[in-house]
Amino acid sequence: MAACYALGWFLKTLIVPLARALAVVVIETVQASSITVATGRRPEGRPTGLLLNSLKPFLQTSFHTANSPFPAPGPLRVASLSGRVSVCVLAPEQSSSRLLCLVFNTDRVFWLSSHKVKMSTFEKECSTEKQANVQEHLQNCNLPPNRQFQRPTSRVPTQRERLAEAKRLEAWSKNLKLSKQDINLYRNSHKHNICLDMLRQGYHRSFSELTNLILNWNAVREASGPGSDIWMEEPLDKQHDKLDHLQYFLIRAEAAQRAGKFEEVYNNQLSLACYFKTVGDKLLSDHFFQSCLSTAEMITPEGHQKAAEAHANMGTAYEEKGQLDKAAEHYEIFHQLTVGKPWHDENGCCHFAQACANLWRIYTLLADEQLENEQYKEANKSLRKAYDIAKEGGDKKMELAALYRVALGYLSAGEPDTAIGFLQTYLELSKSMDDDISLGKTYEALAKALISTGHSAEALEYLKQFLALAEKIDDKQSLVDACRFLGIMYNNLGQYDVACKYIWQGYEIAMTLGDLHLLEIMQVNFGIFKAHAMMTIYCHHVEAAGHSNLERLVTWKDSRKDTFNDRITEANEPTDHVIKYYFRNKLNKFMSKFMRM
Repeated sequence: MAACYALGWFLKTLIVPLARALAVVVIETVQASSITVATGRRPEGRPTGLLLNSLKPFLQTSFHTANSPFPAPGPLRVASLSGRVSVCVLAPEQSSSRLLCLVFNTDRVFWLSSHKVKMSTFEKECSTEKQANVQEHLQNCNLPPNRQFQRPTSRVPTQRERLAEAKRLEAWSKNLKLSKQDINLYRNSHKHNICLDMLRQGYHRSFSELTNLILNWNAVREASGPGSDIWMEEPLDKQHDKLDHLQYFLIRAEAAQRAGKFEEVYNNQLSLACYFKTVGDKLLSDHFFQSCLSTAEMITPEGHQKAAEAHANMGTAYEEKGQLDKAAEHYEIFHQLTVGKPWHDENGCCHFAQACANLWRIYTLLADEQLENEQYKEANKSLRKAYDIAKEGGDKKMELAALYRVALGYLSAGEPDTAIGFLQTYLELSKSMDDDISLGKTYEALAKALISTGHSAEALEYLKQFLALAEKIDDKQSLVDACRFLGIMYNNLGQYDVACKYIWQGYEIAMTLGDLHLLEIMQVNFGIFKAHAMMTIYCHHVEAAGHSNLERLVTWKDSRKDTFNDRITEANEPTDHVIKYYFRNKLNKFMSKFMRM
């Protein structure tokens, strides 16, 4: 009975006040870990830190007794874990884990028990998101008690507020009605949604063309393989901007086709072709340019302006791909359709002038290929066609360029007389237009043609005029060319000193241009002309065969020192020992090299 009275007095005087301060106290020991005391929500107005500080002596004496299974605890640490208060009693490693639970209420003690627990229970409690920063919270134990646990900054909503919020969300969910189509926008791919939209609206041809384009485009991409330009792009069904443009204009084109408005169909296809050309998709742009050509043939008004534009676009497409023959065919049709027609494009350019310029350009490109393959007759025919088209277009600059190319073509083919006739015409046109650059090119070409015919004197006159004109307009490149050609001319005429003078002048000008290849050409020419200049004197000394002549020849062979132009005096009469000394010296050098080997 005395023991019961003592226990009751103990519970009344010590445990009950502590229970009123703490809602739940859980003391947990963990294998290779610590003992944790967790408390529930503290009563209002009671500083939890002070209560826990008062619990320290109780905890330290309660769990370390003679019969206690727990070892001597370490220092206590207080921290806040998700609204609870933890008191950690550090303990050494143990072979078993036990849990001692003291469950309190503000009025009475419910139960007191001791249980064995597994390690996973502790891990589950300490690994939740709410307790992710345990170590950070434990470090706050060194703060003063009034700063260990801050008051919450947000207010807990009341029951009335929670009910009102639930009603508001329920009303919002009822008003938010998503159709099946809205759900598919997020569930399906962009290509799938576009195809469904086309079929839902009844545009089956647009759907078929879109799917075929995607299949063909992806097949070309796979065939090109890694490293190609098209391989660097995503598959067409993943390029949303292109799919959107295709859907919009294909639907409009099909609707216009059903209504018999083929001009509107043409405009929509042309818009697609121009868009894909802008973004650099040659495959799709060429496809829609071809579609424009097919649609333009169905347009009934007289003149066939749309057909002419379509052929021009197809010619440009083939020219960009390097298929010059097919490009020439479309440009010729474009030219035939625009003859005598006052058609203009959106920028105000005349279609006929464009047709002439396109044909002149494509014929010139064809001639260049033929000249590379040494097909001179075919090249001259193409150049004559280009010249005739340029004259028909009425553009004098284009006519001059075509005439110059014709002259050069005949000159390359070995027909200098025909080339001179075209160059004379070119010279007259250049003088009438006061085009100094064209005049310089004419003088240069005429000089080349006259040299081929053996009229060197006339060629020199044209080259001197070319040099004077280049100095007048301060064209350094033309100056270098004029000096080089004059040097070559005088070298061929045997006037080596004059040739060296002109070539050195051109070399000094070439040094200011920074063109390494041109500089090397001038250096080689100067070396050749200088050698030719020495050749005459060298041959004279060889033919004379005197002792002084032989001495100078030997000196030049040994040291490359030019003493050929020095005056021969009696004091300089050579002796035979000079030649012997030279050959003896050469023999000694050879033997020394042989011995080192």
